[in-house]
Parts: sequence; C-alpha cells; structure tokens
Amino acid sequence: MRVLLTNPENDNITFYLRVWTDDILKKCKNVKNKYFRLKREKVSRKNVENMLKKRGVDLVLFCGHGESDKIYGRENEVIVDATNVGLLKDKNVYSFSCMSAKKLGKVATKYGAKSYIGYDEDFVMFSDDTARKPFDDEIATLFLKPAFAVTKALLKGKTSEEAVDTAKKEFDKSIARAINSDIQSDADSFVNWLYWDRDHLVCRD
Repeated sequence: MRVLLTNPENDNITFYLRVWTDDILKKCKNVKNKYFRLKREKVSRKNVENMLKKRGVDLVLFCGHGESDKIYGRENEVIVDATNVGLLKDKNVYSFSCMSAKKLGKVATKYGAKSYIGYDEDFVMFSDDTARKPFDDEIATLFLKPAFAVTKALLKGKTSEEAVDTAKKEFDKSIARAINSDIQSDADSFVNWLYWDRDHLVCRD
C-alpha cells in the first residue's frame, strides 16, 4: 500500500501530532507499506497535489488544522478544498483535523474517494503544560492515543469502518482512565470532551 502523510508543524498541537506520527510509523515498520511523507515547510498545496497526482497513493493521512471545507498545511496554507478534493478519488483518507468531515469529507466521497474518516466538529484535546515531552503528557495521551488508533489500524490494512470502531473503543478506554485517574479533577472536563471527540469521529463512504 502506498501512503501519503502530511505533518505541518506550525504550533504545539501540530508538534504533538508529528511526534505521535513518528511513533506510529515505528510501530508499523514491519508492515509492507511505501511511505511518502511531507513534513513542516514541505506541506504545501503544490507538493500535496503533485504527490496525489503522480505517486499512485492508496491511503492519505492528513495531520493538522482544518475547517469544515478545507485542510491546512504549512503556515496555514490551504492544501485541500473543494477545488482540488477530486484528487482524493479512489483513495482512503483520514484527516486528523477539525471539522473537515462535515463538508469536505462529503464532497470527497461524492468525487470518488473510497472513504473519508475525520471529525465533523472540532477535535478537542487538552495537554499538560508542565510535560517535558509529548509522551510524558498523560492528559494529551488520553486524546491522542484513540485518535491515532485510526492511523495505526489503517496502516495495518484494516478497513475504514474497522479503524473507526477500533478508535471509538480506545476512546472508551481513555474515558474510563480519565474517570479513575487523579488527573481528572472537579475543575476539568476531560471526560465530556473525550465523549465529544469519540462521537464526532465519522466515516464517509
């Protein structure tokens, strides 16, 4: 399987997503995929379009910011919107970005994408400002482990529906951990937002 991954790194959130992507790829190193990865300043609209046109990509994994009708790359450059979403034809897509499944995902499948996994509202996460490294951040892990369960499942050849089901089960585990952990306090709303992210993870096909 030929996989295109995008990892812009414009802020702390996208830094976390890049580090988590690094880890997932290490865990999937024995899976026979061919990876084309764009990172940081390489995540431009031109580069994404060229990869989608020329590389025979089967699976696209976007990580970054988004809106209901677009996905952003480097320096908040729009890399996918209604004008080029047709390039996702015949591909499975996971857009780990806010809201893009609400409109863009529907347009993508209308124009021939095999499936489009994403969030139809904002993806909400919290982090621990005192954590020295992303994987030391127990709070962020509650949100990112389930979200990246989609990525891991797809890279291992699971169907889009199986990947979403796996992620929702991981969200349930995170909810249970948050309820029973001392990182959950009366002033926090981690549990409610974990339910939110779980319920707004959707698969368009």
